[in-house]
Amino acid sequence: HHWYRYQDGRPASVKPPFTSIHLWDGSLYDNLGIEAIYNLKRGLKVDVDFLLVSDAAKPIPIKNFRPFSWHALTINMYQAQMLRQQIVEDYIERGNSTKPPFDNTRGRYIRYGNMPDMLLKQQSQAVRKDAAKRALKPEDLEPIAHILPLTSRLKPQTFDLLFRHGFEVTDFTLHGQGPKRFPLAYYNAERWQLAGIGAKRTKKQPALAYSADATQPSRSMASS
Repeated sequence: HHWYRYQDGRPASVKPPFTSIHLWDGSLYDNLGIEAIYNLKRGLKVDVDFLLVSDAAKPIPIKNFRPFSWHALTINMYQAQMLRQQIVEDYIERGNSTKPPFDNTRGRYIRYGNMPDMLLKQQSQAVRKDAAKRALKPEDLEPIAHILPLTSRLKPQTFDLLFRHGFEVTDFTLHGQGPKRFPLAYYNAERWQLAGIGAKRTKKQPALAYSADATQPSRSMASS
């Protein structure tokens, strides 16, 4: 990979001054983390060939609602988030097209929580059944369905479950909207040796490791 910084409004190659960095995902103000590269009026600010937007936000809770509580602020923030999401999704779908057929080759919007039957609804029944058989089931996602904003280190098993779900959602989204360009890769536990899926990790072993015969990630993961 290469690192860039802006000079005169253009990205210029630069040598990082630090050996490690903290990544910012946008948090409350820019939940999708795209403020730096996307302008609501002009679209992408830089020359991006393909934009993948990862959205793991969940709907606001509706139980235990109390009048005159901070919940009203949550609703406003959620509505602002949904508006931004719809604008970005529309840009990705339409590209520079103003009428059908749209040029939807600019990227994909990845939404966590979606399952194969929805993401592959335009594919054959055989493809949908095979994907559903291989992928995580809704009940498998329960441990990560209600994760709060991360303030502490995730347990290895939790991280691995998030990783696999993210891989599958990306794989199915890419293929579902562009089967010729993005063949299905499918999650391979032997390639991605993850704790909780048949592999035990030592303290010094990284959370993500290649198997001996896997020198490159799959096509979908490389795109994400």
